[in-house]
Amino acid sequence: MKKFLILLSILCYGAYADTISLHWLNDDGSIYENSTCTVDGDLILPTPPTKTGYTFTGWELLNYVPIEYIESTGTQWIDTGFVPTVNSVMETDYQFTQSPARGTSYQIGAGSDNNATRFRFIIGNSTVGISCSLGTNIDFQNINSLDRHILRIDTPNKTCFIDGYTIQQTNNAFAGSDGRSFYLFNLNNGSSIYKHPARVFYLKFWDNNSQVRDMIPVLDKNGTPCMYDKVEHKFYYNAGTGDFIAGPVLQ
Repeated sequence: MKKFLILLSILCYGAYADTISLHWLNDDGSIYENSTCTVDGDLILPTPPTKTGYTFTGWELLNYVPIEYIESTGTQWIDTGFVPTVNSVMETDYQFTQSPARGTSYQIGAGSDNNATRFRFIIGNSTVGISCSLGTNIDFQNINSLDRHILRIDTPNKTCFIDGYTIQQTNNAFAGSDGRSFYLFNLNNGSSIYKHPARVFYLKFWDNNSQVRDMIPVLDKNGTPCMYDKVEHKFYYNAGTGDFIAGPVLQ
């Protein structure tokens, strides 16, 4: 029988209370066991798990605390480092929290002003919903743009979705995002005029059918709100000014 490394993680919060809630996690992020301990007391480890074909080697302390969302006030944004291609799929749980001023728009995504490189979602002050721009087409949904929505771009199928419903399907080819990486709370087109107030609850990317980002909102070990990518095991921080607002800690 081969031996594999399997680590479980412990997540602690409430350090200023007498009792700390502990969530022991499997290596896939699912809950293995919940328990509590007291400040300055002994930590009782749960019974080591068993898994056919694996050898348990120990417990690992997570260096972050998951939160419901991070929120930008309009000056904070994140460069995900991922450059969309003709084989990319993006999905995010996102909420614009303010309408733009007249004559402007708020955007999330990447690409230059060349239509064929546009990979983005947009709200404008005069529209009645959210638009998706993939290649040359832009279509609008009659939905509340300030509600929380699941936004998805499926480049191989030339299709955009909001909350699972198709809002755009085009025969126009997407030529890639002009080498620009995808931004959260902003648009990467060489300008900074699209920064905006919003919340993000998660962001995922796939490329060539392989997941390349699985980003969740967290507090790092210093309590700084940011995004953590579970694929790269890497933190992504504010590239703008000020600080993100942290959502509630996930229980």
